[in-house]
Amino acid sequence: MKIGIIGLGCIGGSLALALAGKKGISKICALDRDEQPIRMALACKAINEGTTKDYSIFSNCDILFIGVNTAEVLSEAEKAARVCKGIITDTASTKAGIMKAAARSGIPRFIGGHPMAGSERNGFSAAKATLFTDAAYVLCRGSASEDDMKMLQNIIRLTGAIPLEMDEEAHDRAAALASHLPHIQAAVLCALASSGGEDVAKMAAGGFRDMTRIASCDPGMWADILISNQKALNKALCDQVQTVREIQRLIRNGDKKGLIQFLSQAREYREKAIKPR
Repeated sequence: MKIGIIGLGCIGGSLALALAGKKGISKICALDRDEQPIRMALACKAINEGTTKDYSIFSNCDILFIGVNTAEVLSEAEKAARVCKGIITDTASTKAGIMKAAARSGIPRFIGGHPMAGSERNGFSAAKATLFTDAAYVLCRGSASEDDMKMLQNIIRLTGAIPLEMDEEAHDRAAALASHLPHIQAAVLCALASSGGEDVAKMAAGGFRDMTRIASCDPGMWADILISNQKALNKALCDQVQTVREIQRLIRNGDKKGLIQFLSQAREYREKAIKPR
């Protein structure tokens, strides 16, 4: 099976590393506008062939992954579809808008994808073969056939990820809470801390570091993500404001019992939802 990848950043590069040498994978070819990640990927044998502009490299691909920023996915999919007759799938963090746009453009065999893994670092240097191990990998079927879904799911399993089929609207609602809102919270916390002077930086320890790690991600990429999921994210933000106001009320009233109940529910959910990796 021949695999194609557009964009050798952290996600695209990790897909290449995870699939390289796996049984059933005969060739991996990639396109990136920058020559450096192509050279790096070739040097470590993550890919067999690379280019900065020749889309014909994907002419015989069975599956093509598009690992670029959300705003660029449709353009890249349209270019690729002119030469690639195989399955085309993306890795963007929102799905509804992309799925609708791909359907309008008549891109055949398009399946939306979103690996629930990543890094605050960018580029091929941040890629690693184990990035997807035990991580959920969401797939949105659209009009794809059962055979195409099974083929893509099997390749996803080769990366170590766990394929999870979801409706695109349901995905975006869940992503708003599980991924996009946490990024905003990390950025807000950094913004507030930066106004607190040097004392805050001196006292920032493990909790602050863990909660703000994702604030180091690429701002441009995340601006595209947040705008692309504005409907679901706006509701999540409104719900958060209401929750914060309730916590304010508990603190203002000195309601220790209410605070313990709130914090206990949060701990219980966290321990059930987050499995050790």
